[in-house]
Amino acid sequence: MSIALVLLIGAVAWLRFSARLSGAVLNRLVAAGIGLLALRLGFGGSPPGGLALAGLAAAILWSGGERTARAAAEARARAALGVGATAGAEDIRAAYLKRAATAHPDRGGTDAAMQELNAARDLLLRRAPVR
Repeated sequence: MSIALVLLIGAVAWLRFSARLSGAVLNRLVAAGIGLLALRLGFGGSPPGGLALAGLAAAILWSGGERTARAAAEARARAALGVGATAGAEDIRAAYLKRAATAHPDRGGTDAAMQELNAARDLLLRRAPVR
């Protein structure tokens, strides 16, 4: 089992560093590897160690889903404002003002459209790089 685990870790590392593996898939593979270690320890005579590693595997899986949801929310916000991934705070504000000019209820838009733009602006400004 230990040789198989070393080969698995090597394969995952090679796939990651050759840019063939990323994000959620990598998180799941790492969690699976840690889960296998947890089983090995749990049934091999060290239940506390196996339980600790099982908790770590669960935490990795949980955090991966959270990051994916945040990335999706950021992508929706960028699409709502029409800005790219490298947009700075000034670009975000300029795009917001441009879109708000037509989405505002006083200009024929709706409250929901303005709420979406406000939320997108706020989210992206919190994460915008400082220049």
